[in-house]
Amino acid sequence: MLILWGLPLFIQWMFYLLAGLFASWRTGKISTGVFASFWVNLGYLLGALVVFVLPRSAILRRYYVPSTMYTSFFLIFGVISLLLSVGSGAGFGALGGWIGKSLSKQKSGAAIGS
Repeated sequence: MLILWGLPLFIQWMFYLLAGLFASWRTGKISTGVFASFWVNLGYLLGALVVFVLPRSAILRRYYVPSTMYTSFFLIFGVISLLLSVGSGAGFGALGGWIGKSLSKQKSGAAIGS
């Protein structure tokens, strides 16, 4: 069961890492990899919102959870998930950016002027 729960998280981390790697490989900058991971994070969060949260939230709101409890629960859960996702995305994007920069044939802007 733990493997089934951890597999989507592992795939998400690999998307961040690969986005950072390919973006930095093309530009030679680690910051490009971090920025690319933010775009992947936005796509992932929008997809998760549409596929998982919206259908389940309508069911929970209608049948199980009172309105005020529902709103505060999903607000807290959403903020914590967003912070963890952005933090891990930036970290894995930076790691991929570091790998991509080391593989890149382009030099960063400071090294070109030297």
